[in-house]
Amino acid sequence: MRYFTLVALFILIALKSFPQTANTVDGQFSTNIVGSTYQVTIQANMQLGTGSAGIVAIDFTFNNLGLSIPDPPVSGVDYILQGDFASYPTHNITKPSSNKVSVNLATFGTPVSLSTTPTAIILLNFTIIDAGQFSALVWTKTEITPSFGQQLYNIGNWPDLSAPLPVELSSFTASVKENVVDLKWVTKTEVNNYGFNVERRINENDWNTLGFVEGHGNSNSPKEYSFTDNDLFAGGSKFQYRLKQIDTDGSFEYSDVVEVEIVPTKFEL
Repeated sequence: MRYFTLVALFILIALKSFPQTANTVDGQFSTNIVGSTYQVTIQANMQLGTGSAGIVAIDFTFNNLGLSIPDPPVSGVDYILQGDFASYPTHNITKPSSNKVSVNLATFGTPVSLSTTPTAIILLNFTIIDAGQFSALVWTKTEITPSFGQQLYNIGNWPDLSAPLPVELSSFTASVKENVVDLKWVTKTEVNNYGFNVERRINENDWNTLGFVEGHGNSNSPKEYSFTDNDLFAGGSKFQYRLKQIDTDGSFEYSDVVEVEIVPTKFEL
């Protein structure tokens, strides 16, 4: 017992004499939209100098009326560890409730370095189930434990995020009659929708913009749009169309492609 007490006292003295610098860890959500997938990346950075992350424990809630993720999430599909975190096998990603994700990572040997540059910890892939909602990402726990011998970090600024989800296109069709192509599309909901560029290509050649159709901005009800292509004398028989949906901030997303075949109905010498 005396030997154990002396060892513990020695460790305590060593830790107190170890050079320590108080530091603060900030964090943030970084998001990206790919089709119907809402990608959420958690990032952390030090306000001063550098340090290392030994154990990371982060919980946050989300709006499960607009987003969904399976229970439990699947590694490599629903979530992907980022950078050096991917090299450590000890992790536990769970979904404690219908609107909460819990991230627990443990790094050993050489802990992951943190610096004043944001370091990506994990990317989570949510499915957008209602584009009329907001993401509503709210931290409920943020803990980063440094490696052995370092002072515990102060938790700094971890802002919540309540971003609108994108325009949801429910249909996009093309029909041809008497050498005229009618395009029709319907949005289920719209958030910050500036409008649509209508693009066309002929016989697998380059895409060209035919015109622009103004959007409704923000809407929680279906909106109908149409565009008529009268210029079918540019040669070719296969005409493909797509929409470039543009947000008010300049970001954009392409729709699926629709196609029509033009068959001559009259021949003249």
